[in-house]
Amino acid sequence: MNGIEAVRAFGYRPGEEVVADMAGVEVFDVEYGAALAAACLPAWTIGRIVSCVRREERPAYVLAFEHHGSSCVCIADESAIAGVA
Repeated sequence: MNGIEAVRAFGYRPGEEVVADMAGVEVFDVEYGAALAAACLPAWTIGRIVSCVRREERPAYVLAFEHHGSSCVCIADESAIAGVA
C-alpha cells in the first residue's frame, strides 16, 4: 500500500452510550484514586464514550460510568463493546 497502513475507522463516537463487557478491562475509580479489583466489577456496564483511542493499532474507547455511586473510567477495546445502549 505504498508504505501506508490501512487504519480501521472507529465504530462508535464520543458521547455515545454503549454496553461494554468488563471481562479483562482495568477500571479506575476516579473518586478514590485507585483501580478496582476485577472481582468487584459487574460482567457488563453501560458507559459513555469520552474519547476514541488506539491500542496496538486497534480501536478502543475511554469509557466513563458510575459503579456503586463512584465515577469510574476504563479503556475498552472495540471488541468489548456489544453495541449502543
